[in-house]
Amino acid sequence: SIFKQPGTPQHFDLKFTVMLYFLSFALILFAALAYFLQQHQRAPYGKFHTKQINSQLQDVLSKYTSQFLPQLKFIWTDKYAFRSIPSLLAWSLQEMPNLICSIFTYKIFHLPHNQLTQINKLVMLMFVFHYLNRAILYPLTLYRGSKQQTTVFICVLAFLFSCYNGFLQGLSAATVEYYPFWSFFGILAWMRVLVGLVVFCFGFWINFLSDRLLLQVQRESNPDKVPAEEKYVCQDSGKVYYIPRGGLFDFVTSANYLGELAEWAGFFLVGFSWASFSFLVWNACYLIQRAKHNHEWYVKHIQNYPSERYAIIPFVM
Repeated sequence: SIFKQPGTPQHFDLKFTVMLYFLSFALILFAALAYFLQQHQRAPYGKFHTKQINSQLQDVLSKYTSQFLPQLKFIWTDKYAFRSIPSLLAWSLQEMPNLICSIFTYKIFHLPHNQLTQINKLVMLMFVFHYLNRAILYPLTLYRGSKQQTTVFICVLAFLFSCYNGFLQGLSAATVEYYPFWSFFGILAWMRVLVGLVVFCFGFWINFLSDRLLLQVQRESNPDKVPAEEKYVCQDSGKVYYIPRGGLFDFVTSANYLGELAEWAGFFLVGFSWASFSFLVWNACYLIQRAKHNHEWYVKHIQNYPSERYAIIPFVM
């Protein structure tokens, strides 16, 4: 297995090894499930958040809960479970556990300082750096006038997932020694780490720039100031949409997702562990499907949407 070559993570405690393998494989299975579900149903938030979808989802959950777990039926019938809340609030609540849980887990379970390597610290720093931006800095820059809504149910699911993933990544960084040995394979491992760091930084730059371009469009309160080439009309509602241009948005619909996917690919190359690999798989399964849904929606509903744009990967998909 590529994960057991010289210069890759070495576990020091059997119970942590078993726990990390179990949590990582569970995340991979969950990613496959999410990919399958998104083949049939778009995740109901953002432009896909509608009262009709919420009602259908509530009916399905109530039906299956009544059959298999009747004692939990009250969760779905309760009026608060599918109440809408501002996406800005939901985003902050659901992303913060990645930051908090990873830091606390790392502090509690970390190896003795003489066994923690610089790569351990780098892996943890990369994860914390990303979620400092996503959980704290990014929400502060979001457009306060946005009317996008998310249900409490979706926010709670994302919150629980963030707790799970934050614990997994923090535990991996704390209990696995990331140490490329000084041998032929060790030199290759160091090269892999450097390439991963470059890919991570490049992905962060793409993500950061794309977010700023999206926010610039959202904050534009005067339609007369928006260039004509950025205005597109929805064929169904007649609503005017402002489509971002510049950066990788000239090539793909979801440039921000492409940047995030590149970040976690770089994160995996640096850590080269099952924990980082499983999180990369999760992001690939989820973000690619979400990007396809976004692209299909724009192509279907927006007049004269740029035909040269792909969904998430330029010239590929």
